[in-house]
Amino acid sequence: MGCADGYIRKFDETQKNDVAVTDIAIESKAVIGPGAISKNADERGRMNTMSITTGSNTDGVDYSIFVKDTAEEVVDSIAAVSTPLHTGTITGPNRVQKLRPRSRGAWMGIVLSNSVVDETWSFEKVVADIVPAGAI
Repeated sequence: MGCADGYIRKFDETQKNDVAVTDIAIESKAVIGPGAISKNADERGRMNTMSITTGSNTDGVDYSIFVKDTAEEVVDSIAAVSTPLHTGTITGPNRVQKLRPRSRGAWMGIVLSNSVVDETWSFEKVVADIVPAGAI
C-alpha cells in the first residue's frame, strides 16, 4: 500500500500500530444506530440494562451512548461530538460487560472506539433490555 510519506507498506494483522517504531495510535470508531428503542414512532422506550460482548483480541474499547427523541438528534449529537448520556471503558477479551445505563427516549446511538497505542478491539454483540416508557 502506498502512503503519503513515500513508503510502501503491507497490511499485517499481527501489528497494533501503523509503523513499528512509533507511539501514534490507530484511531478507530464504530457507530451503531440510530435505532428506535420503542415499538411505535410516537412513544419512548426506557433502557434498563445493556450488555456489550467484546471480541477475542480486544485490549480495550470505549463506549458512548446517546439517547434522544428523534433519530436526527442522535446523529447530530454524535457528529458534533456532544456529551453522551453514558460513557465507559471495557477492558479484556471475550468480556461480557453488563451495564446499567438507565435512559429514556425514542432513539439511541452507540459509539464504540479506541485510540490507545498498542491496543486493538472488536465486539461481537450489543444487547439492550428496553421497556415501553410512554408517549413523546
